[in-house]
Amino acid sequence: MKYLLRILGLGVFLVTVSCSTTGLPRGAILVGGGSHISYNPPGDGTLILVEKTSGRIVVTQSSGDGKFEFDATAEEQIQMLKSVFGAPPTNARYVLYFVPREERW
Repeated sequence: MKYLLRILGLGVFLVTVSCSTTGLPRGAILVGGGSHISYNPPGDGTLILVEKTSGRIVVTQSSGDGKFEFDATAEEQIQMLKSVFGAPPTNARYVLYFVPREERW
């Protein structure tokens, strides 16, 4: 019985952790999408590029780095996607979120 409770507790913990890692911070604003994204952030914060089909975060970037550029067909971006997914996804839906600095994760 004691081991069953430990396994059950571990299972609940793992489900909770895995759900929270795929979520976005509260206050995240959808600002772009598609295979070609160009966005100028309005202020300080974080940009988060997500592949919606899998729910995986592809890249995060501080808005202090300036304009955000993403082109899924560019060689540099293809290499990044390979490192994240193993191979660039064929049915990918990329979306970009902006989280203003005032928001907390």
